[in-house]
Order: sequence, then C-alpha cells, then structure tokens
Amino acid sequence: MFSFMQEISESKLIPNKHFLHEYDSEELAELAYINILSLRILLFEKENGTKTFAEQYCKKTIRYGNFKHWHIDSTDIYVMIYGITSDEAKLDKNDHHLRIHMPVDTLLIYKWLRAAADKHLDKNLTDRLFVKLDTMFRIKDSSLRAIRRLVMDWEEIKTFQRRLALTRLLQYMRTKAAKGELLQKLNHVAVLRNLEIDNVDNPETGELKETKFSNILALENASAGSTSAGNVAAVVGGLGAGFDKDYSKSVYPAPIIRRNPITENTPISSYPKILYDAKEIADYIVSIDPDYDKDAIEDEFEDKKAILTLIPAKKINKDDNHHISFDKQKKYEKMNLDTMPPLVIVNGKIWDGNHRFRAGLKNGKTDFWCYVVKNA
Repeated sequence: MFSFMQEISESKLIPNKHFLHEYDSEELAELAYINILSLRILLFEKENGTKTFAEQYCKKTIRYGNFKHWHIDSTDIYVMIYGITSDEAKLDKNDHHLRIHMPVDTLLIYKWLRAAADKHLDKNLTDRLFVKLDTMFRIKDSSLRAIRRLVMDWEEIKTFQRRLALTRLLQYMRTKAAKGELLQKLNHVAVLRNLEIDNVDNPETGELKETKFSNILALENASAGSTSAGNVAAVVGGLGAGFDKDYSKSVYPAPIIRRNPITENTPISSYPKILYDAKEIADYIVSIDPDYDKDAIEDEFEDKKAILTLIPAKKINKDDNHHISFDKQKKYEKMNLDTMPPLVIVNGKIWDGNHRFRAGLKNGKTDFWCYVVKNA
C-alpha cells in the first residue's frame, strides 16, 4: 500500500507512474511543449488572478529544484519533463514504449520557471528558452513550431495573430491534454479576450468545417507588414484557411530553406566580414547546425547585423545554461583550430558556439574569431 502511495501524483493528466508509462518520449515531449506554450500565455494575462495562478504553478513545478525524482505533489509539466529526462523513468527493455534521448536543457527550463515564480521573468530569458524548445523536444510539426514563434512574441503580436495561435493551441490541448491543469485557465483567457476563432477545421480530431471569410481576412491583416507572416501561414494552414501541406494552393510561396555547408577546412578568410541582417545571421548559424529553427533565429536577430572580430578568450563569456552534447564536443575537439567556425556573440556572451569554445580552450586556443551581433 505504501509503495502504491509513493507512485501516485497530483498531476491531473498523469496521476501515477502507470499512466506515465503509457506515453513514449515523443508524446511526453509534445505534451511538455504545448503546456510550456500555454503557461507563457497565462503568465501574460493579468486579469482575474490568471497571472498569479501561473506564477504559483511555476513555483510548485520547481519546488524540488530539478526533475530527477518522482514526487506525489508534482505538476503536469514536472511529471512530463521527469518522464523524458530522469534515469528513474527508464522503462524495461521489453516495453514497446521506449524512451529516446531528448536534449532537454532542464537548467534553462528551471531558470525560466524560477524567474516567473519570483515575478522577475523578462523577455530575454523567454527568448533564450523558446528559441531552443523545438530542438529540445524534437518538435517537427510545422504548425506547432509556428505557434511557438508567435507565443514567444505574445506581447508584441497583433490580436489577429493571438487568435490564430490560441485557437490552434487549444485544439492541441483539448485533444492531447484534456485533463491537464492549464486547459481550464487557457479556455478562460480565450473567452475573456475573445481569442478563439469559431467554425474552423481541427486537424487533431479530423473535424472539418467551412472556414469563414473573416478568418482569411484576419490572416491578410495579420501578415501585412509583419515579420511573422510565415508563422501565421503555418498556423492558419492548420485551421483550414486555404493552406495545404504542399503549398500548391497557398497564398504564400513554399518556404525556401538555404543551406551553406561549412566544412572543417573552410578558412576564416572565406567567411564574410559582415552579416548584414537577421537572415544572413540565421543562414550562417543553420549552416553549422541544421537543428536550429531558422525562422526563430531571424525573429531573435531582427534589425541586427554581425561583424567578424578576433576576440581574446578571456573576454568571452560562455552560456552557463548551455546543454552539452558530448558527441558534438568530441567532434569539435578534433577540428583544426585554425579553421574552426566563428562563434556568435551577443552582449559579450556566446549565443552559438559553446562546444567550439570549450574545444578550443581545451586545445590551447587563446583567441577566437567571432561574429559580434550589433544593431543594424
């Protein structure tokens, strides 16, 4: 009896360890992802105690300091991240729901939750987390990724964009997390702010409806002059407003993904002295690591440029929240120091290139070529 009591949880969605084992890693990762997006919206909503609820939820989620152990008074988000990352949650070899590695930066998630719980959350920390979420949780769904980009900039986007993003997010939550702790509050925000669009397709249930003209009009208004037009297009595609998977009937052209491969032997002289805008910065970063979300990087570096500069190692600050990939670390430790791709530096701190920086230091490198990001 005591053993059973130790395996239950206050989580509404996953009330005990038996329920946890009903999910595979990808399912848990997607649940954690949509719940973090939902929490971000709730933290912005100040009316009717919603923000206070969200801050208390963050505080409860981090009360044990990490996600390594099962606790009976855990939140949904805690249990999901525990299930993905903790050694305790590994299943028997014969279980068909095998866990796969997810490069989840639990320290960065913890810091974001802690800042929110302490009422000190700022946009910079949110951006640092959200720009990495797709890679952390291995999210491939283009509609989900588009929602994440819009939610990341929730304070700045237009009402039409909020309606599109929240409508689609609610579809995910109601289908995949109907018993979740955050759904009721998210529904309340949608009603209070009139942020849910009626009479739209629901790809999660297969329900199809005739889309209103006003939805398409909202799309056109939302995309006019907006840097998030592609995100809106992806979200609206899920709502049935004239977009299809191959873009053959879309009012937007198919996205063009550029890759400029960089090899270990690319000399520094071959790199441009200046990356003149966000697109060029994003192209450079993605050419080194294709797992990055190019659109999110462009959003991050809007109105910025980057200048190639040689900087002493002692003047470079590494990102303490960076998740170490040991495979990448070994790869860079074997790389030619003279042709190591430049780091990307923002406000004196490494934004991209932490593995390269550590590898260089280990091999005696004292100066590093860096792209230093500045206002355009």
